Amino acid sequence: MKKITYVAVLLAIGLLLSACGDSPAEKIHKNLEESVDKEETAQNSQKEIAKLEEKENEIFDQVVDLSLDDFDKIKKHSNNALENIEKRTDKLKQEKDSMEESKATFAKIEKSIDKLENEKTKKKAQEMKKQMDKRYKTYEDFNKIYADTLKDEKTLYTLLKKKDVEQKEVDKTLEKLNETYEKLISKNESFNSETEKYNQLKKEFYEGTDLKIKYKD
Repeated sequence: MKKITYVAVLLAIGLLLSACGDSPAEKIHKNLEESVDKEETAQNSQKEIAKLEEKENEIFDQVVDLSLDDFDKIKKHSNNALENIEKRTDKLKQEKDSMEESKATFAKIEKSIDKLENEKTKKKAQEMKKQMDKRYKTYEDFNKIYADTLKDEKTLYTLLKKKDVEQKEVDKTLEKLNETYEKLISKNESFNSETEKYNQLKKEFYEGTDLKIKYKD
């Protein structure tokens, strides 16, 4: 059974070195960086989920190495896995809530974009917004697939707790999980790619304004 581990590309943080007033560009900067701050909880949740995934991998390997004669151990490991799944479910919800807050904050830039006087800068801002919207959509797809995967994992370990479970039923669930893991890996890679593209567009937008920006490592 193939497993995934969260690998997330972080958003670039642009620090404003000086402020000249309440210009549209400065308002956009404020909303962009606030949206990054809103994702801090999501980033922490991702780290916790990654740790829990590693632990669940270990549990699964332990179960696979056992024979049917060790049913009590299989049941014990399965219960541990089910607890792990519940923890990941909670963390995934925290992550989703954080991303939704980020999305709501980011959306505020639209009015300020319309007020930008330089057409080239406005076009770059619109391109940046479109890219970030695409990133949020990719995350929403990822979150849904992950939530469905956790339900399937729960089904698997519930089956393994049954002494009379048929092997074909377990195999069917494993096959479904493997297919889903492939989708998750692909969607995770897409999300990271969308993040990198957005980071680049944000830098290009800042370069087209009078804002003096320093990027945080």
